[in-house]
Amino acid sequence: MKHSLLARPIQAIGFSLLISFTSFAAAQGASNAPVSLVVPFAPGGSVDLVARAVSEPLAKELKSTVVVDNRPGASGSLGALHTIRSTPNGKTLLLGSTSTISVRPLLEPPPGYDPAKDLTPLNLTAGVPHVIVANPSVPASNIKELIALAKSSKDSLSWGDSGPGTPHHLAGQLLAREAGIDLLFVAYRGTSAVVTDLVAGHVQVSSVEMGVALPYIQNGRLKVLGISSLERNEALPDVPTVSEQGVEGYNIQSWFGFFAPSQTPAAQVKELTDALKAAVSSEQAIQALNQSGLEAINQSGPEFQEFLKREHAKWSRAIGK
Repeated sequence: MKHSLLARPIQAIGFSLLISFTSFAAAQGASNAPVSLVVPFAPGGSVDLVARAVSEPLAKELKSTVVVDNRPGASGSLGALHTIRSTPNGKTLLLGSTSTISVRPLLEPPPGYDPAKDLTPLNLTAGVPHVIVANPSVPASNIKELIALAKSSKDSLSWGDSGPGTPHHLAGQLLAREAGIDLLFVAYRGTSAVVTDLVAGHVQVSSVEMGVALPYIQNGRLKVLGISSLERNEALPDVPTVSEQGVEGYNIQSWFGFFAPSQTPAAQVKELTDALKAAVSSEQAIQALNQSGLEAINQSGPEFQEFLKREHAKWSRAIGK
């Protein structure tokens, strides 16, 4: 009987130690887990290029493994929802963009998330202008000739895009509206798929981020018709803007930035913000971004939040909300 009475506290101590060890192991497991950078589009597009440019410098800052997790679908909504529904422990970050954060939430049907409520902005990382490019077989060498071709053709020119509500799609809608032409919109799951079919001649024209289009322009597999920003780009200094060519005020650019789930603790938000700030300012990241035709921005805190408000207002006006 004495032995059984003594066994109870010993068993209790053992059980308590087991719980403590399990909790410690779980905490250690969470802290050692890799940081996932969710890219809500297929590999090869500008969002993917930004993630890969920043991943290695960020891993050095966090002293942790960082992996790029491509989750394409629904114009970026699937990847955004995956991030929002993940455990808010700083281990799953979304690389948001113009499409996912500023445009898609304004469109029908609702994407199932509200960036202002469901995500915490960490770092406005990079930006890039778009260029309007065509398959070399298209008999137009600039925007004026493209508009004339569209107006004289019996069939609508085919325009490839990354899905409804993406900047690629809105770029075509805006051009069609302002120039008074008809375009046949063909949706893909990502920019790389658009470019693949554009090069193959399955679609004729598109608006693509400078970083993605530049290698194809340089090797002659695509021809550039105009720069989509309001200013010429130093990468293609002799190419006039779309606005210069008669579509006044035409301005399509993309931005990219990192977000965490909204319930992420403040201490982890600060750690991630500081780490991203350092990573994006590293020579390695800046060089990788520049090589891809992207420009590092590297803003956080109130600057990033004010930027998001301006973008929301701009796209609300453009979409008619």
